[in-house]
Amino acid sequence: RGAQISLKPILEGMAPSCYLRADEAESCLVADGNLIDADISFTIDVASIHHVVTPLSAALHKGDADIAFAPVWNKNDVQHLEALSAAYTTDESLEHIKGTVVVASASGTYSVPRGGDAW
Repeated sequence: RGAQISLKPILEGMAPSCYLRADEAESCLVADGNLIDADISFTIDVASIHHVVTPLSAALHKGDADIAFAPVWNKNDVQHLEALSAAYTTDESLEHIKGTVVVASASGTYSVPRGGDAW
């Protein structure tokens, strides 16, 4: 069942030379396969998106970032929320997201935070 295929990576301006093969020892794909290697054969099968995503659903529901926040009036009441970050998000970029949050009412009014911190 399915189709047997082999893949050759092609870089711009270069002729394809080796096939992709499964390196089971390293659990990765490498581009050093030869035409006679059995490891260059991959089986492509048709599957529904539901069948592919279902095993990942628990991981997709769990966030990969933790957001800690506390009300201005009670800094000891720290609460945590899980959130999903973008693929380009790094720990260093998340460090820049901190400080006072000002919440506006539906009419657009807000209270200026107290203290000497810039906001």
